[in-house]
Amino acid sequence: MRLRGFAAAAFAPSIVLVWSCATEPPPEVVAAIDPSIPTIDASWSPSPAAPSPVDAAAPPSPPPREEPHDERDERDEPDAAPASAPPLRAAAGELFLTEVMYDPLGPEPASEWFEVYNAADTPRSLAGLTLHDGADRTHTIAGEPVVAPGAYAVLARDRDAAIADGVPADAIVYVYGAEAKDGQGILLANGATGAIAIADGATEIARVEYGALGFAAASGRSAQATGDDAGTWCSADPTPGYAANTTSCL
Repeated sequence: MRLRGFAAAAFAPSIVLVWSCATEPPPEVVAAIDPSIPTIDASWSPSPAAPSPVDAAAPPSPPPREEPHDERDERDEPDAAPASAPPLRAAAGELFLTEVMYDPLGPEPASEWFEVYNAADTPRSLAGLTLHDGADRTHTIAGEPVVAPGAYAVLARDRDAAIADGVPADAIVYVYGAEAKDGQGILLANGATGAIAIADGATEIARVEYGALGFAAASGRSAQATGDDAGTWCSADPTPGYAANTTSCL
């Protein structure tokens, strides 16, 4: 029957092809993916992170300050003050013998001394000068004894003995017989040969022959120049470190 045949054909089983999206993409799609493009982490957010409280509170650092450039050349700076020059050695016309204690009250010769005066307007050194007594015994001044301008200074045979005999300690600038025995070194004789001189090599700077002036035993009185130029002498009470006391002259 035709009707029966139509029904059989209408209800016959058929094959249907269905493509699922869960299957692998076609080869041409896989090849189109660039492997150099980084993958995106699922935790990434397009919104920027809020700054931390510390970063928000910190002000921006100021740019480094530039010091002003000094264009002056260092050679334009003033030189340092030069060191002061050492005192000049005393010369003739600058240094004078002004007093001689040749017959002290203390033990002799330890208590003997003599005085000089610096007439220069600047300090004068005695270093290297030579002392000569009346018997031509000599002693070369060592160290760096200096006499201030316009000052009287004492050269003593023995410091302690001179101080004990009344010489101010600050008036003594040099000791000329500290290691000499009693009969050696510079001796200030009490007789006619009594003399003392100061020389710079062969040049005599100052000299007084007090024995030839009539000064003999004086029992504690000294021979003193009554002027700074040692022109006139007298026997008077000692004035070590000071000008002569002419009111006590004999």
